[in-house]
Amino acid sequence: NFAFASEKQAMEKEGLECRELHPRQILRYDTETGEKKFEHREFFEIDVDQEKNIEQASEEIKEKFTNAVEKRVPEGDLGLLFSGGLDSTLIAATLQKLGKDFTAYTAGIQHGNVNKPRDMDWASEIAEEMDIELEAYESSLEEVEEALPMLVDWISSTSVVKNGVALPFHMALKNSRDSQQVIMSGLGSEQLYAGYHRQQGYLNKECLSGLRSLFENDLYRDNVVSFRNGREIRLPFLDHDLIRHALTIPEEYKVKDDYRKYVLRKTAEKLGVPEKVAWRGKTAAQYGSNFDKAIDRLSRDRGFEHKQQYLNSLRKSEIINSGNSEKVSSLKKSERQKKEEGLSLKKKPNNRIVALTSGGKDSNAAIYRIERRNNEISCLLTLRSENKDSYMFDSKKEDSVIEKKASKLDLSLIIQKTEGKKEKELEDLRRGLETAKERFNAEGVVAGALASTYQRDRIDKVAEQVGLKVFTPLWQEDQSRYMQWLIREGFEVEITSVAARGLEKRWEGTVLDEQNIDEFLDLADEYRFNAAGEGGEYETVIRDFPESMV
Repeated sequence: NFAFASEKQAMEKEGLECRELHPRQILRYDTETGEKKFEHREFFEIDVDQEKNIEQASEEIKEKFTNAVEKRVPEGDLGLLFSGGLDSTLIAATLQKLGKDFTAYTAGIQHGNVNKPRDMDWASEIAEEMDIELEAYESSLEEVEEALPMLVDWISSTSVVKNGVALPFHMALKNSRDSQQVIMSGLGSEQLYAGYHRQQGYLNKECLSGLRSLFENDLYRDNVVSFRNGREIRLPFLDHDLIRHALTIPEEYKVKDDYRKYVLRKTAEKLGVPEKVAWRGKTAAQYGSNFDKAIDRLSRDRGFEHKQQYLNSLRKSEIINSGNSEKVSSLKKSERQKKEEGLSLKKKPNNRIVALTSGGKDSNAAIYRIERRNNEISCLLTLRSENKDSYMFDSKKEDSVIEKKASKLDLSLIIQKTEGKKEKELEDLRRGLETAKERFNAEGVVAGALASTYQRDRIDKVAEQVGLKVFTPLWQEDQSRYMQWLIREGFEVEITSVAARGLEKRWEGTVLDEQNIDEFLDLADEYRFNAAGEGGEYETVIRDFPESMV
């Protein structure tokens, strides 16, 4: 049997076990034999032109972006999601230069003693200055409470960020004119021009990694919300010519003089974007619209400790109680019918995930975070390398240590052996991930990568070959705050070895706690070593987990 749908929740409602097809895979299904074959699609590559000066790069962006907008202009009416920020205003200015009429839309919420949403005020100011027709919709807390279960269902996710962004998007679209079937959005510029503060170090690698995860993080959500509102979303920043060009731009043009997306800001001025917009800082949609505060208010009003817990409660699936775990579709049944048939509600995970683990603090912290975000850890995978100096895999801990941790977490453990030879060990990682996918139906992989681009990029590539999504919930976390968070959440982290100036042998065998963590972090600051041990300054093992993990 074989079924497919454009939206995950369509299959879930029929009680079907489904897997999301990776955006860079093609599935060929033989209707006669039932044979399935996956083909890998090539992706963009970095090809930096160091001879290019910033003025040349800016002019090229201007030309390519204008073409990208023009080719996406429909024959009929056009709408634009508009916050008055750099990206949406750049599209607006380009449309004006092309002589195309459009209506801009924005949405926000004001409730209780919360200030008026900044994005709505700013969008109105810029629209008036640029003579843009703007329709602003102010939502109510009751509307948000009504919309959230629907959005969680639509996008098959309880992510606070995804739903926080989906709310202003949905509210703007549902109040747009029926004649405007096509809506443009500024999604994609952060990934092309290093707009996020978490993008540090090798910026073009960060940009490429952001593009690889764009479907999982943003595109699926925006497409589904658009379609459910009867609209088609078009994204000029994701034009292939523009993407290829962005990956030729030297990194120093993307972040310069404390400005992110520097070269794009230069381009914006050339296309007529007001200076105060071109050089304005970024505010995420969920914050500028106040919808994140609305979710927080509803969470507290409903007695939840935090927003994630509240959103997790909105995603339920129905199962049969009588020892039969077969999922059923009974959405139209009355509560009485459900009770008579022994149906009850069970939390439905966003994703089934294999967790890469070394037994140390980072891999376990990543598991903790990803589980709190309503994902199910289907199994653990550890790579046991013969090369104890491998840059990819930490194999210093005994197998028995990791096996005990897996047992305590009540998770199956896959042990994949590898010789630890550079690049060849990635083949062994691929084998381990394929085992997790086949035996435990994993849809994604979570890694405890904190700052190692070398490690993160290789996991990205291998996971893509297998058809798994990648989650790195610790990526570019402030290391001192991260260490304090570990202790606060209840992890018992023991330092097993030290190899950094400033860390004396007395720290070996020490379990970090509220009494000694400040001293430890002060040493990291004084001797300038990585507080989380990212440079191999020390090794750790987890002695115990937060209660909610076990």
